[in-house]
Amino acid sequence: HAWLTRITASSMKKFASQPASVAGISDGGGRGGGPAARAIDVMEFAAARAKEMKAMETAIKSHTGVRRVHQTLPRHMRRRATSHNVKRLPARLRAAGLREMADYPPNDPSKTGRRYRRRPSNLRAEYESRSRQHRWLETHIWHAKRMHMTTLWGLRLADRPCMRHVRASHRSLRKSCLAHDASYLQCVELSGTRDVVTAFLTRVLVPYRQTHAEFASTLHAIDGTPIGPVRVLLQPGAAAHVRAWVWIHPASAPDAMPLLAAAEGIAISPAALLRFQLRGAHAAHVLRRALALDESSPNAAIWAALDQPGALDQLQAGAALSVTVVDPRLRHPSARLPAPAPVAGAAATLRQLALAWPADASAGALWDPVGRVLPACHIKEINARRAQMAVPGRLAASEADARVPVMVVQREGARQARTGSRGASAPLGYGSGCDVIAPATWGMAVWLALVHAGAHAGALREVDQLAFEMGLPGGPRDWLGTAAHERNAAAQYVADMDWFNRRPPGKRPSFDLLGILRPFTCDWARILQRHGCEAHVLPPVSRQPLRVLLAGPDLPPVFAFTGVRVLRRGVVTNIAQICVPSVDDVASLRADKAFGGPRLPPRGGAGIHFRDVIGYLTSAGYSHARGCGYGVGHVFAAAVAALPVFDGARVVLVRDQASPQYWLALLDV
Repeated sequence: HAWLTRITASSMKKFASQPASVAGISDGGGRGGGPAARAIDVMEFAAARAKEMKAMETAIKSHTGVRRVHQTLPRHMRRRATSHNVKRLPARLRAAGLREMADYPPNDPSKTGRRYRRRPSNLRAEYESRSRQHRWLETHIWHAKRMHMTTLWGLRLADRPCMRHVRASHRSLRKSCLAHDASYLQCVELSGTRDVVTAFLTRVLVPYRQTHAEFASTLHAIDGTPIGPVRVLLQPGAAAHVRAWVWIHPASAPDAMPLLAAAEGIAISPAALLRFQLRGAHAAHVLRRALALDESSPNAAIWAALDQPGALDQLQAGAALSVTVVDPRLRHPSARLPAPAPVAGAAATLRQLALAWPADASAGALWDPVGRVLPACHIKEINARRAQMAVPGRLAASEADARVPVMVVQREGARQARTGSRGASAPLGYGSGCDVIAPATWGMAVWLALVHAGAHAGALREVDQLAFEMGLPGGPRDWLGTAAHERNAAAQYVADMDWFNRRPPGKRPSFDLLGILRPFTCDWARILQRHGCEAHVLPPVSRQPLRVLLAGPDLPPVFAFTGVRVLRRGVVTNIAQICVPSVDDVASLRADKAFGGPRLPPRGGAGIHFRDVIGYLTSAGYSHARGCGYGVGHVFAAAVAALPVFDGARVVLVRDQASPQYWLALLDV
């Protein structure tokens, strides 16, 4: 019988120690008068062991281990879904699985299936829920699939592309077009009488220009404290009631919005506008391919002249052109075409056009808050119309299709170098292009049209790199003297100190030996104290450029924005020091052409001489436009007059905080 094989060694020992009458064993007579043979009565033996056999059978059928019921199956019968779906278990184990599920309920009983979650309506609901904490741009889904995202200023923004580096963006600026969604800039509309609006802007903007073109300025508080850079565009015309758009960076919005809201006699309202930046040699060509002008659009002649190479460079800085285009979704370009060849006499025509630029060129329906709210058909209807076409191509606009008012604003590029030395500035016109202002809800349509027309998408890193190459202040880290700069510096200091503390002492810089008292920060207060000035909460910053200060009789004790170009070799990074060279450094510079700069002796060495610090580089690195190390920052103006001169420029030393090497550099005055 099968049950005989289940008798274990322990059962045999118990069997041997029990009396014969209990074990079901009887004695029988043996041959030859010997001892009687022992026999087993099967029925009596089974009755005596029935309790033990019942306990063994119960132990086999019941689960008394650390494994789950689905883990008792053979490996070839196990399925991942059996851990939460009892119906996947065999019928003989299903009851035990139900009892086990009652003791261990699933973690998320409300979790739905993937097919349900991927429905368009459910996806939109999920996106709306996720965007409540950090606001999304209209092109967020497109960027999130292709770029690394970051959270800044309460927004979810694209930080850098996944497959492109800064060299690729530099190549796009030189030979193609770089596009960037700058809709995170907040547009505030000021409306009121012309005299009141003009008087208020004159009081808070430095400088303020009475022009119909868009101009860049710096917003200041009533007491003169700088808040941040802005761009301003006034509504054209001679009407008594006027509107003005003020584009504010979100980093300075907490300080700018209370100032604008306190304006008397002026209505403040957020303008539902989007802004896209196009930079590069073929920006005008990409714009013409992406947007089709409506037949009834104003400024059609000017729009037709913009297709020439370098057309945007001939226009006045900030010139605004208002046009009406058909729905951009109707004519997505199917292939990237080369830019048209220059036409003879086109440059002279463009110069005449720039000189005779109409004063009302920026007037259009985009200024009307009601007129820029346009209904649009669903993309399914456009795809259905495209599917019915016999020959694939662009759809013809019908009367029912929307006409979108947009505005094109010229953006100036790099200016010509003031000195003839190599690498003094970026090439002439580098980074020029235009900005496209469109009404809200049309962001994805305009963006896809620009990308399909041949524009390369960029992110925040590319925008900062462009400002760095042009020698202009970029993000909040370059806005010295503002509250936005202090908030950015505090956040960056926390991140850098976290990186520093996670390294062992042997794998991190020894700032004490390098003479750095406050690592990962720009010690502006110490510079003021060394020159006998009182330290302020916000460092004093000059409103005038450094070249204007040097032309005056006396240099004020303020910090001035400047660029610094490494003279021979070497590259520095952010928060690098700007120092005064010694007499020996200047002598070595003039005597040895291979001399790049002094170097501190090794740790414990004698004769350590730290140079005096007169400023810091807030943005620094390798400049692809110049082919050398470069940086922008602020320098103490009162100390510039004593700097030595070499090759027609002031000589300084730059050094990273974590490096003992000083590099010779020239101030870009």
